[in-house]
Amino acid sequence: MLGAAVGDRSKNEVDRPWLWRYHSGMSFFARWRARLSTEAIRDLSSRAVTRIRSIEYPTLVHALLFFTLAALTVRMLHRAPIGPGQDYHYHLMSAAMDARPDSDPLRALYHRIHPFDANSLTYRVAFPFVRWLGPVRGFQLAVALLFYLGFPAAVWYGLRRSGRAPWGSLIAFVTVYTRGWSVDGFVPFLSSGAIMVIVLAEWNALLREEDPQPKSAMIRGTIAATLLFLAHAHTFGWTTMLLGVFTCGAVGRELLGSSDRTARERVRAAVILAARSLVMIAPALILLVLWRARLEGHAPPLPPLPPGAPRNEWSYPDVEFILRNAILAAPYFIMPIREAADLRMVVALVVVIVALVLLTRGDPSRARHFEVFLLCSLASYFVLPVTINGQSISTRHMEFAIWMVPLVVWPSAAFDRRPESQRERRLWWLPEAALALLLAMFVSKRLESVERALVKLNQREIGPMLQLVEPCRRARRQPYSVLAYVPMATESSYLHSVSMHQAHETLAALCGVETPVYNTNIRPYHTPPLRYRVPMPAPPGVYQSASNWPDPGLGMFERYDLVLTFEWSPTAEQQASLDERATLVGVSGSYRLYRRR
Repeated sequence: MLGAAVGDRSKNEVDRPWLWRYHSGMSFFARWRARLSTEAIRDLSSRAVTRIRSIEYPTLVHALLFFTLAALTVRMLHRAPIGPGQDYHYHLMSAAMDARPDSDPLRALYHRIHPFDANSLTYRVAFPFVRWLGPVRGFQLAVALLFYLGFPAAVWYGLRRSGRAPWGSLIAFVTVYTRGWSVDGFVPFLSSGAIMVIVLAEWNALLREEDPQPKSAMIRGTIAATLLFLAHAHTFGWTTMLLGVFTCGAVGRELLGSSDRTARERVRAAVILAARSLVMIAPALILLVLWRARLEGHAPPLPPLPPGAPRNEWSYPDVEFILRNAILAAPYFIMPIREAADLRMVVALVVVIVALVLLTRGDPSRARHFEVFLLCSLASYFVLPVTINGQSISTRHMEFAIWMVPLVVWPSAAFDRRPESQRERRLWWLPEAALALLLAMFVSKRLESVERALVKLNQREIGPMLQLVEPCRRARRQPYSVLAYVPMATESSYLHSVSMHQAHETLAALCGVETPVYNTNIRPYHTPPLRYRVPMPAPPGVYQSASNWPDPGLGMFERYDLVLTFEWSPTAEQQASLDERATLVGVSGSYRLYRRR
């Protein structure tokens, strides 16, 4: 009867659906009981042991060192939730604003971030985390996935994808701490580094024609290139230009290839290679064109300038700038931390890396796309303008060069020759593993020094401001308040960083107030993904070193509801003026928060 009940499915589903569900459930548990039998468990254990034994010792050693350094990074992020840099606070505030519900009056000031805008990927990743964990921790988690941990993981993938030894990914845990991280805080730009490495790895595999499944490789490359455009337009533009050069070189190699192929075969191979590269980059290029069209429609063109006046503000490097910042990568690598002891340790780490580059064995038959990308990025630093319309240009290319270091210090030739005997096979990798362990020790010490500096930044310089969040919430007006910021100093005492230049933006994100930064309705400030829907409610609200800000003639309280100061104390005359026009909301450390009456 049971067999009939189970077999006559259509009848039971119509007449007795509960009986069919009962027997279906019984068969489900019966299948799992069979899978969990003694023989099945023994077979599963045997296969697991076989798989573990098949893993080579270098892989296990590398994984252990990699995850140890990742754990140290996680510990640092847990203790220091706010990162350094001038623009870190701006991007945190933008992510918090994007995550606000549509009913929020603050959210009504801005357009929704377009899903295919450049420089918007960080906000897209941060959106659910900010809603779940709040602005500070949610944004930090997104940055960790894309940058602090995402970049070393991408380097690991890039090395494996290109057939190189994975040891260089250990260096990636410290090549993220450069000028762009400490001084600038360009989070979308920094977060694009991991995707840039993946794009280069996929194109490297395509141009070398060593992937057995070119179709799946093309899909991965297309997705990576599209994500790179969404991450950062500058990174995408530079990477795409060099990929075009690499593709032309590979096409020329096919056309001038070995004589055992006919001319028609060589032309066909060259056309296929060029077509694959073009197909992989085409979706991202289409998004680039559409993005530029949207920007043209958002902000009106600039009015005509007088004859001879330059439309763009181009700033080129002078000799002093080059000598100060461009002696290879050392100043960028040493720059973030102010500790004297850290300088000696970093110099030792740089010496180890240089020794690896000089002593490693190379294979001239392999494509050198990572090395060429590094050299081109380094050379472009000396010829490109420092800024265009206030946006950093050449300094970012030094970051590109540093990001390539983990990919080139340990070429694949180090593991190309495998011993034949079992005894030699167990020992041949030990010298390289010992060197990797030494390198991991240097990297861990570097991480410790970065952690100390970040913890002090968070606790002693940014932390006091966070104590004003609740007083700020009680003092804000309806439907929203506008906040201004008056810092007397911007430099951190622990990092080479202007972390207090726009620190008020983090307070605004936590307090729920508006603080104008860029007028995105005019050029050239119309490129950020978060753009105003309405006219800017007040002028940009950062007044650095404006010690006379309470002067009634400046009209500060006519334009702003709240004013936050850093390292400023009123004179007796200023105090009398403030008593008439403002209320002191709170004092915490070097911060003061005022509200107009």
